[in-house]
Amino acid sequence: MKKLSIIAALLLGASVASAQTTTTQEDIKAYVNDQITDAVTQLSKTDGDLQTQIKTLEQQVAELSAMVEAANLNNFAVYFDSNSNTLSAEEVANLTPVIEFLQKNASATVIIEGYADERGTREYNLGLGKDRAESVKQILVNNGVVADRIGVLSYGKERPICIDSNEGCWRINRRAQFNIRF
Repeated sequence: MKKLSIIAALLLGASVASAQTTTTQEDIKAYVNDQITDAVTQLSKTDGDLQTQIKTLEQQVAELSAMVEAANLNNFAVYFDSNSNTLSAEEVANLTPVIEFLQKNASATVIIEGYADERGTREYNLGLGKDRAESVKQILVNNGVVADRIGVLSYGKERPICIDSNEGCWRINRRAQFNIRF
C-alpha cells in the first residue's frame, strides 16, 4: 500500500506540473487514475512473478531437504536375531524415521537390502536375506507406504560389514539396509 501511495504522489506531482493551463481538473484526475492503474497492474505483475519465484525456490529447498534427509537414511539398518526374519519390537520402532520419510516423500522409492552373517550356505543366506528384506517391506506397507515404491534385494553373506568370526560381528551383519532414491 505504501508503494501505491508513493507512486500516486509522484504521478500526481508529475501530472500537475506537466498539465497545461487548458487542462481541466477532471482531465488531470483521469490521467492520474490511469497512471495509478497502470502502475498497480505493473506492480501486481511483478509481485506475481516474485510470488512464483518464491514458490519455486521453496519447492527446490523442500526437494533438497528431502534429498539430504534421504542421504542420512541411506545405509540405515535394522538388525535381526540369528536365523530369523522377524524384527524385535525395538528394531521395528527403529524403522520410524524411514516410515515417516517415505510417507511424506511420495516420489521417493526404497530398495531394502537383506543380509546374513557368514554362517550357513550361500543359498540359505541369500534366501534368509530376501526373507528379511520382505519382512521389513511388509512393515513399511502396513504403515502406509505403497508397496510399488519398495524393492527388495538379498546379498546373503556376500557383503559383510564386519569380517571377524564372532557374535558381535555376526550381529551387525544380520541386517536389512535401506537405499532411498528419488
